[in-house]
Amino acid sequence: MSKNNSSGHLLNVNNFNVMISRIITFGEAFQPSRESLTVQGLQSLLKKSEDTLASVSAAEVNEMNIIAARQNAFQPLDSLVTRSNQRFTHHRRIAGNPRAGRIHGQGTQGHKGFSHSG
Repeated sequence: MSKNNSSGHLLNVNNFNVMISRIITFGEAFQPSRESLTVQGLQSLLKKSEDTLASVSAAEVNEMNIIAARQNAFQPLDSLVTRSNQRFTHHRRIAGNPRAGRIHGQGTQGHKGFSHSG
């Protein structure tokens, strides 16, 4: 599950690497006043960026594995909840409740997505 952020950051890091390569071709003519802008400073920043991308990628893989494990753990409940709800609704209808099958919350006034009609 690659995210757009990751591909954007990867592109930025790759472009940064290309920029450093071009700066190296300047040789001695490239003399920035700030230490962080020297070739060594830029290469250090590039290394940190690459390490961070690798860390984010590993975290995304870990997150996907955890989500898959959670979905697998709760998957059997899907049919159980559906069957239970159908059984409950069926018994309410048999009892003559015309509102059987409708689920109504309390205190939902003013919340988007909730309807009190019916």
